[in-house]
Amino acid sequence: MEIVLLFSFLAILLAKWMLYPHVAVRRALSDPDELGTYAILPIALMTIGALTITQVSEGPWGGHAFTLAVIWRIGVVWVCVTCVVVLTVLFYTGNQADKDMTPVLFMAAVGMATAASEAGLITIYGFDMSSRLAVPQIIVGYFVSGVAMFMATLLYTVYFHRLLAAGWPAPAKRAGLFILIGPCGQLATAFQLLGESANTYMRFSQHKPSAIQPPEYGTFWTQQTAQGVDGAGIFMALLLLGFDYLWFCIAIIGVVDVFVKRQATYTLTWWAIVFPTVTLTTAWLELASSMDSPTFRALVCALTIFLVIAFFVNLAFTLRGVANGSLIFGKSQLEIEEGMTKKAQDEMRSSKAEV
Repeated sequence: MEIVLLFSFLAILLAKWMLYPHVAVRRALSDPDELGTYAILPIALMTIGALTITQVSEGPWGGHAFTLAVIWRIGVVWVCVTCVVVLTVLFYTGNQADKDMTPVLFMAAVGMATAASEAGLITIYGFDMSSRLAVPQIIVGYFVSGVAMFMATLLYTVYFHRLLAAGWPAPAKRAGLFILIGPCGQLATAFQLLGESANTYMRFSQHKPSAIQPPEYGTFWTQQTAQGVDGAGIFMALLLLGFDYLWFCIAIIGVVDVFVKRQATYTLTWWAIVFPTVTLTTAWLELASSMDSPTFRALVCALTIFLVIAFFVNLAFTLRGVANGSLIFGKSQLEIEEGMTKKAQDEMRSSKAEV
């Protein structure tokens, strides 16, 4: 099903660029939300590879590990190109005012972090994957982790300034704040999986064995190095998750503010609650396993329950919106925001008149 959806939306996107190239270019240059979503497609491709290797097939069918390694490499190249293009277009247009900056711009950093986490996952669960195939993937995983971490750091700084200078995003887009959880959550998972692959599955110590040199030959490809990398990954995960919970709390407060002021309207932006919170859950799941912590396992259960509820609530509202046409033929985002502003102004005038 995931493969069908991926190629269906990819076909729609390609058709749009082939049939209406001028419209597609204008939207990409003028709409940061649409520009940022181009990173979702390679994320989906790599996620399908990860789901295949962990849920569908761990059997020894021919070319299993190699096939998934190729899929991962395609995803890495795709997301790296997307990341560079997104940043270049943003610099070219120069239209990112504080008030207009969107959390969707973090999707490029999330894509790079996803590439890192899938690198660790595939080298752990890939059936009969050799260390000669796994170790280059681990090294590239750390490389893209660095890109994701420092790119996210820059974006966090800019977006924090945006919140200070311009306040909360528009109510209909407020749920998009949950996207800010994604980079750190995915990086926390990535560092743990890469370290586990290097250490527990002996990827470093088994790299480049020969009849002349012992398996531990090399200044970096040793089991001692792998143990240090594994421990450092857990330490980095704890630091990143601490920062991640700051944004998790900010996102919750921002969404609660929308409901308190009765400004909530359903848009597809509310799906942003689901995927970023998944990255937080997987990071805690890895920590619960490595630390054998009952507290972390309870936290994973609580987050999983929250995700299930959020998923089915979004699904219900989405199906209702498709059925009544509000999500397809309804008002535009601008019209919704203008209507809310007018309603708030009318309420303010009426309250002043009563006084």
